[in-house]
Amino acid sequence: MISLTAKTHVNHIRQQGYAVIKQAVDPAVVRNLLEFANTFQYTEDEQANLLRNQQRLNSFDRTIYKRQDALRLFIRGTPGEVLKELLNEKFYEAIPPD
Repeated sequence: MISLTAKTHVNHIRQQGYAVIKQAVDPAVVRNLLEFANTFQYTEDEQANLLRNQQRLNSFDRTIYKRQDALRLFIRGTPGEVLKELLNEKFYEAIPPD
């Protein structure tokens, strides 16, 4: 069951195309991830692999997606509820509703 807060955000996304989830992530965590993103460098092996497979967007952009703790921020709490509501549909049974 989706919380009222998450449902409000989902409705706003469906109506306006976006929603701002205030205080979804602690400001200290945001600062830490921003510092990581601003200093991130691919290793030489990763760069060679990206070039070889041509799986790059915008050259070698910095990314927080290499950090598992960052990914967890988006699948827990209100952000996670919003994503589950938007991504799960009754015709797609590969993702359990809970």
